Amino acid sequence: MTEFNIFDKNQVEQARVEAEKRYMKGVNRYDAGDIDDALMMIRSAISLYPTEPKYHYNLAYLYSVKKMYEPCITHYKLYLRYVPDDDRDIDTVKGRIKYYENELKNLFKR
Repeated sequence: MTEFNIFDKNQVEQARVEAEKRYMKGVNRYDAGDIDDALMMIRSAISLYPTEPKYHYNLAYLYSVKKMYEPCITHYKLYLRYVPDDDRDIDTVKGRIKYYENELKNLFKR
């Protein structure tokens, strides 16, 4: 029986490469106007390589376009968890989280 090591560097690199391919397919689907397919591809990329900040950032954006604010906020928060502390978009993302949290509150007031 072959032993499987989840931390095998080759497997991690293979997952990263495949995730990037799926992410780029998602970007291409978005550029073609297919937001649902873009969401599916980027979610698939995250399933392979969940610590890549740009996947969460762009997935959050797609959810915002669809006015799906709860998953939007979740993925912006995941972006903040994984992004380096000196990233230039941190303040922007924090502002977006506040904005979408307010949008959610307003939806429940209606």
